[in-house]
Amino acid sequence: MTILQKRNLLLIILATCSLLQGFLLAKLDFFGFLTGEHAINTSYVTWIVLAAYCSTLCVFLLDFAREKNTPYLFIGMGALYAFPFFLLSETALFTLVTSLLYLSYLYFVYYGCQKKSALYIEFRPKEILFPVMRDGLLFMLAMFAAISFFRAQERTLHNTLFEPSLLRPITAPFVHGFNKQLSQELTKQFGPVDSRRIITPLQREEIYLTLEATVDQMARSNDNKVAGIDREAIEIRRTTIYDDGSIDIGPVVVSALPEIGMALNTRIKEYSYIAPLVVAIAIFLILQPLTYPIHWIERMISRLLFSLLRKYKFIKITKESRDVDVVSL
Repeated sequence: MTILQKRNLLLIILATCSLLQGFLLAKLDFFGFLTGEHAINTSYVTWIVLAAYCSTLCVFLLDFAREKNTPYLFIGMGALYAFPFFLLSETALFTLVTSLLYLSYLYFVYYGCQKKSALYIEFRPKEILFPVMRDGLLFMLAMFAAISFFRAQERTLHNTLFEPSLLRPITAPFVHGFNKQLSQELTKQFGPVDSRRIITPLQREEIYLTLEATVDQMARSNDNKVAGIDREAIEIRRTTIYDDGSIDIGPVVVSALPEIGMALNTRIKEYSYIAPLVVAIAIFLILQPLTYPIHWIERMISRLLFSLLRKYKFIKITKESRDVDVVSL
């Protein structure tokens, strides 16, 4: 295989990866991890990381083709990335921001590896490629954060940032805490239930009435609302009362989720310029620790890959003499 054929093959792989990343990043929705669509979004992230890894290797190897016009070809790769992204997102600004980040990533890898290569007299991917690849992951995180920003902005404008499917896993820990606290309060008021018998229908009704009275009292002091939710939306009778006297308000919260979401969306819309930024920063910080295992996996794969590339003569390593300046006194 000639140098030109190898270069063209690398460009074809890079172009394919650019198209794939544009398609997958446009489909990616981090809110899906909380709304039951975690499987499909996990597969998106996995393929994005693999495509980014292949892109990085292609850019690194293209430097050894010694073609001066290679950096200009990256502009075309950015355009290939932007094409499917714009078709799926239908947002020019969204496409422009992520495309510029992707283009910056390609140039960062290309010139970063080029600069590192000049520092070593031996070919060592561990010292040349891996540090650049590690820092390049920050560009990927920035792209994920940008996507989260625009997704959150869109949801905020359409009052869909807090949907029932999103609120359900968020409220679950709070429901568990409330159940425990309310069960303790009811035990103090009615006394513990004998383990040898179950609560009577009369006791069950008294618990319902006590809970309703508590909610009514909270609503009277706040314009018939409880935590911004209309009193009518809180259906206390949906509370599950177990035979041992413990309770579960989960069904009550689930039935009120549409009202809770509406109240939160109305309130968050006042901060429509801040909320998406908070979401983007949160995604960046949450995902950052995940880059460490990815980096170690990349190192192991790269060592095997470079040994195969050398074995099958896709890359050749030769020695050459160079004149260097020697400073002395």
